[in-house]
Amino acid sequence: MQAFEELKTCMCACPVLAQPNFNKQFYLQTDALAYGVGAILSQEGEATTSQTKTHKPKLHPIAYYSATFIPAERNYDIYKRELLAVMKSLAHWQHYLGWTKKPFRILTDHANLQYWKFNC
Repeated sequence: MQAFEELKTCMCACPVLAQPNFNKQFYLQTDALAYGVGAILSQEGEATTSQTKTHKPKLHPIAYYSATFIPAERNYDIYKRELLAVMKSLAHWQHYLGWTKKPFRILTDHANLQYWKFNC
């Protein structure tokens, strides 16, 4: 029970999710597993500075998404499941990504998808 209270305090103490800023670039991180998809929509946060140099801003999450694959989708090979994860995430967040001022970036860990160019 103490762990739950500690987690609740941490979640409420500082902002976990940021509000979207439509003047900044969005980043869509996706990953497909055997039975589902997980995705994070994020933007760059504030840059941190130290005494000697400025550090690159870290990505701050805006929203999370997860979904399970239907049985037919579970039979896809990994390439198609990774691409399906991107497509499901784009459909889920089309209201954010459909009219942004700056193009958004899709980040994936699957090497074959890095060379695809989506013309949205």
